[in-house]
Amino acid sequence: MAVTKSKSYTLSLIFLSIFLFYLTLTCKLRPKNHDIPIPNLEKPTFRQNIVMPMEHVTSKPQWFQLLQDEIKDKSTLKIGLVNLDDVLFFDYVGLHGAKNMETFDVKFPKVSNKIKWKDLFPEWIDEKEVSAKPTCPEIPMPVFDKYDELDVIIAKVPCKHVGMDVSRDVFRLQVNLVVANLLVKIGGLNKNRPVYAVFIGDCGPMWEIFRCEDMLLHEENLWVYKPELIRLKQKILMPVGSCQLAPPISEQEQESWKSYPVSALDKTFHKPREAYVTVIHSSEAYVCGAIALAQSIILTNSTRDLVLLADDSISEKSLHGLRAAGWKIKKIKRIRSPHAPKNAYNEWNYSKLRIWQLIEYDKVIFIDSDFVVFRNIDQFFSYPELSAAGNDGYIFNSGVMIIEPSKCKFQTLMNKRFEVDSYNGGDQGFLNEMFVWWHRWPTKLNTLKIFVNSNHRHLPDDSYTVHYLGLKPWLCYEDYDCNWDKMESQLFASDSAHGRWWKVYKKMSMELREYCALTPQMDARIVKWRRKAKKANFSDGHWRIQLSNLSVKDLHDDEVDLVNVHFRRVNKSVMWKDLFPEWINENVPQKSFQCPEIPMPELEDYVNLDVVLARAPCENATNVFRLQVNLVVANLLVKNGLDSNDTYREIYVVFIGPCSPMLEIFRCDDQIWHEGNVWIYKPDLRRLKQKILMPVGSCQLASPFAVQGLQVRPHSLCLPWLKLLGREVWRKYGSSSTSNKSAHKRREAYVTVLHSSESYVCGAISLAQSIILSKSTKDLILLVDNSISQETLHSLKLAGWKIKIIERIRNPHAKRGTYNEWNYSKLRIWQLTEYDKLIFVDADFLFFKNLDHFFVFPQLSAAGNCRHVFNSGIMIIEPSECTFKTLMEKTLTVVSYNGGDQGFLNEVFSWWHRWPAKLNFLKNFQTDESRKYEYPEDAYAMHYLGLKPWMCYKDYDCNWDVLEYRDFPNDLIHAKWWQVYDLMPKELQKYCDLTPEMDTRIRLERQKAKIANFSDGHWKIQVKDPRRLSDSDI
Repeated sequence: MAVTKSKSYTLSLIFLSIFLFYLTLTCKLRPKNHDIPIPNLEKPTFRQNIVMPMEHVTSKPQWFQLLQDEIKDKSTLKIGLVNLDDVLFFDYVGLHGAKNMETFDVKFPKVSNKIKWKDLFPEWIDEKEVSAKPTCPEIPMPVFDKYDELDVIIAKVPCKHVGMDVSRDVFRLQVNLVVANLLVKIGGLNKNRPVYAVFIGDCGPMWEIFRCEDMLLHEENLWVYKPELIRLKQKILMPVGSCQLAPPISEQEQESWKSYPVSALDKTFHKPREAYVTVIHSSEAYVCGAIALAQSIILTNSTRDLVLLADDSISEKSLHGLRAAGWKIKKIKRIRSPHAPKNAYNEWNYSKLRIWQLIEYDKVIFIDSDFVVFRNIDQFFSYPELSAAGNDGYIFNSGVMIIEPSKCKFQTLMNKRFEVDSYNGGDQGFLNEMFVWWHRWPTKLNTLKIFVNSNHRHLPDDSYTVHYLGLKPWLCYEDYDCNWDKMESQLFASDSAHGRWWKVYKKMSMELREYCALTPQMDARIVKWRRKAKKANFSDGHWRIQLSNLSVKDLHDDEVDLVNVHFRRVNKSVMWKDLFPEWINENVPQKSFQCPEIPMPELEDYVNLDVVLARAPCENATNVFRLQVNLVVANLLVKNGLDSNDTYREIYVVFIGPCSPMLEIFRCDDQIWHEGNVWIYKPDLRRLKQKILMPVGSCQLASPFAVQGLQVRPHSLCLPWLKLLGREVWRKYGSSSTSNKSAHKRREAYVTVLHSSESYVCGAISLAQSIILSKSTKDLILLVDNSISQETLHSLKLAGWKIKIIERIRNPHAKRGTYNEWNYSKLRIWQLTEYDKLIFVDADFLFFKNLDHFFVFPQLSAAGNCRHVFNSGIMIIEPSECTFKTLMEKTLTVVSYNGGDQGFLNEVFSWWHRWPAKLNFLKNFQTDESRKYEYPEDAYAMHYLGLKPWMCYKDYDCNWDVLEYRDFPNDLIHAKWWQVYDLMPKELQKYCDLTPEMDTRIRLERQKAKIANFSDGHWKIQVKDPRRLSDSDI
């Protein structure tokens, strides 16, 4: 009986064990629920941190340790919980055993399920408020005053099931906006400390609101952010969707936040770096459009940079035209759309994503190159990313939009392009999937040239821009919009919109218009569709319009009327030295010193010419008859191409023969064709007019005071100054009619070059400081090679120079190791094509007066040197890639008379314009005993020949101590340099310190002067220069 009971007891234990094991397998053990009160919006819910037994406490996670490291000054962290249920609270907070932590539930009403994404982003709103002011659905927010002291916000981001459109979920947007508003409100009240956000869940925060640059940590399904609150505030000031127009950030709002710590704002409070940008890739079909776009922006008086991204398909010639139009060019590698078929029109349009790589700018407004801007839109840079005009449905049109460049955004876009489909296969569809939350700009900022209602074909007068859909204006004749000639394109046709584009075209220079010329293929296409429209008898009747824009094939030989131009040949007794004498008396009226006569035709007898055909004489560069022929052609072109109001009329010149025209008169940039012995030019007539207004040589000072509309006259008159009406009229002419970049303020700068050593660094610093002291408004550009150290570059930037690194150029005729081996590096100044004109100044110059008004002179203007040559120490040039290329080619064949750059440039630019000597006063007194040591009070700039001031003691000009340099000393001029030195910051003065080698040389020469007992006695002067080294330092 006992045995039976024992067996029963054993069986009972076995069954009980099996039952308990079953419960273990089928039931999940859960910790006891924390008591969570019913939500009360009037009072925040408070939870004490739960202290778990040690065996249940896990180690601190990385994100929590990161926050504790970031917020070191708080004994207790206050954490707000947004959309965080009880289980997640335990998983991410309670079970980590973190002490000294208080948590608060952030309560807010959940947005109504009735509100859909299309309600926040409607296809159309009443922008003009004709019926009513547009409103947005309500997205409820918490009572923010209840959460003033929080340090961290932890939020669970809503994430719908697979297959749902996660990105366009209204509740997801609400949670992100709740967090953003909390952070901004807390950060605004507690200005001395940052705030943090932690997002948990399968879906991260909306990157349209929380910038990837602000992310501190991302691991699996957790993200930690330290947001830049000024940028975040911009976001929450926007409407919740495109249901209302986005308001610009007011100045008051910006001012109210200027007290926020600068360290927390990073780049916020410097002057914003902003630019307009467009992209051209895969073909040159949009080069003309980009040129017109740049010119239209410039016409609105925009102050922003213009940046164009171009791939390798754009030729150097087109890049030159784009630069001339105003664009700064950046070369890119194009990006393929992974979802586009090969060779499709949109195969490479993901190249637009490269705009996010322009991180040298804070904001850029992208504009497609088929836009034209009619009103200044600089004010729209105040909007945040991504702002754009609506397209249809809930999407925006990416033709014009503002973005904020960022490396991490670019990388994200590049990664996502493989998994995110574009609704239209192009970049616009892709960007709309990436930026689902965007801000609506007014439609007039992106007026689409499309007319569903055929009865209305006019653009609104208040349009900021026009987006030219369909066939582009430059693909049509000027006479009418050729979209009329194709049935499927007629919805894009508008003669008024077409005419507005051509108004911009007519304000472009002749050089730029050339890039909009029709090719034979383009012309044939227009003719083809015009004939089809005629055959179909389209009712609009545009095919009947008489064309004024005839194509070349419409001209026939019997329509060419040849006229011989007669002029008296220049007297053979006139020699080059008569046109370019070594010296002229600059202190007497111009009329008292005449230039030799260079006869011109009776220009009134040769009007309405379309082409001038000439044979360029093939004598040497200093042949007077060669100059005469070139000037005859130039006068004929200006007379026939410009009327008294400087209105353009297209005219061409064809030079035939084995020798080209003079590059000093006919710019290589204006050459449109060259083959064999034929050169064809379409000259920029306003530049050419500047040339013929100059005297025929350096026999007179170049005249800077010409009058706008002045009639072209024979050069025998030489245009003396007394016949001109004054400086201010010339300035007006020089800034408008002679402008070599139509429709924008001329870009001008002073430039110098340092290469091969740092011996002239002090000179470059003092030069910059003297230019700044003259109150110049021009840029200062310094070209340097890699011999200049980073520390020195810092000082040069501090002095005022903008630094550009160059590769130096060797003089092929110089001996190795000689002083002039690398001085052809000066030729690099012609590559600075971002500027219209440059005044080059050697680094051993000093400015005493403002020279800005000398920018009105044409290339090449300089002061005389000796014989018929100019001194290249200071000169004005006009940058040009083709001129640079020509110069580089000529370095191999043209020998310099003095072995240096000055001799070479005088051989290439034999026809130049004389500046007054006071613009380049040479510190050299060998030929003028009566004024040997006098300082010319009217000098503009001093050229310090011999030993430079920084190579001497401050006390006196050490050229006195060297026998072969005693033509150069002048203590008064020496002291002038040191006056500029004394005004420099000490941080700059140290770059003028003496090295032991320099000090030793001065002492040695001073001792030699003492032994020779030089009568001037400067060697007796007691040296007080603090730069002088002690004997122990030498």
